[in-house]
Amino acid sequence: MIGSLVFNSSSFAKRVFRCSSLEAVAPLFATIISRLYSNVEKVNEDVKSNTTIVNEIDTEVGTLFKRIVELETRLENQEQYSRRTSLRFHNIRVPIDPRTGKIPHPINTDIYILQVCNSKLGLNLTVNDIGRSHVIGKVKNGKSQVIVRFLSYRTRSKVYTNKKALKGDADGIFITENLTQYRTGLTQKLSDLKYNHKIFAYWTSDGRIFAKTTEKGTKKLIKNYDDITALETTTDDDNQQQEPDLSPGTTNQNSDENHNNGTY
Repeated sequence: MIGSLVFNSSSFAKRVFRCSSLEAVAPLFATIISRLYSNVEKVNEDVKSNTTIVNEIDTEVGTLFKRIVELETRLENQEQYSRRTSLRFHNIRVPIDPRTGKIPHPINTDIYILQVCNSKLGLNLTVNDIGRSHVIGKVKNGKSQVIVRFLSYRTRSKVYTNKKALKGDADGIFITENLTQYRTGLTQKLSDLKYNHKIFAYWTSDGRIFAKTTEKGTKKLIKNYDDITALETTTDDDNQQQEPDLSPGTTNQNSDENHNNGTY
């Protein structure tokens, strides 16, 4: 900037060459330096002002981000709560059209659900206990997943509590809670940890997810992936002695605590 002011000014050059001593040039340089100093001070003030504005914006963005996280959490909790009367029945045998290899529609899945609940779980349900049921997902080896919405939470709780009767079922039928996509991802991650001996057990209850790192350890509520990361970093010699998970489809791993306690 000094070079621009000094050497690009023909009038300044002429005045310098007219001076016969350093004393004559000094006041001119002092004037230039004073002006430059004023400019620098102004720039510094602008920088400080802009820095303050940026900090205020960062604070506001941080506040808004926290608010978004809170709203997303409330929305996710509400979505899970809306599923409180639903369950998923896995490996249900369904009719297949031999020509297309697909399920013929319409199909009365209520019948298959009642057969499982009454014949295998020892319950006494009727079609009046079911609000709606339908196949979900792809068919594999003549079996599919059926999602069921019961008319009352009590009926749903009764079915889920008695699901232990399906252990060792010849068709491999098992029942899980109807979790949101986010919570399903959490249980899949926990399943991997269980298989790799990083945790002892995990299970779900009323849409909530719990896990233990050891058999006698304290159960931990899993709300997000940060909670799972905390489990992964837990070191315990007992974790290295667990058997591999032979039934990755079930959310009740080595635990009898998978039950409904009437709360959410």
